[in-house]
Amino acid sequence: MASFATPFLEDELDIVIPTIRNLNFLEMWRLFFQPYHLIIVQDGDPSKIIKVLEGFCLSLFWLYGFQEEVYLHH
Repeated sequence: MASFATPFLEDELDIVIPTIRNLNFLEMWRLFFQPYHLIIVQDGDPSKIIKVLEGFCLSLFWLYGFQEEVYLHH
């Protein structure tokens, strides 16, 4: 396994990922994304359950709720 330097802005950076699919692609990017807080924004059918992979720090929002949240804090 490759070794990487200390993550840049680890405690200051959130990564926003929009998705209508599952989050399986995160496994390929685990070394890069795992140190950061991920904000997953689900678009599409809100009744569809997105499987969350273990070992990631993340928050999950539905698109319309996320837009309201951003507007309220702007």
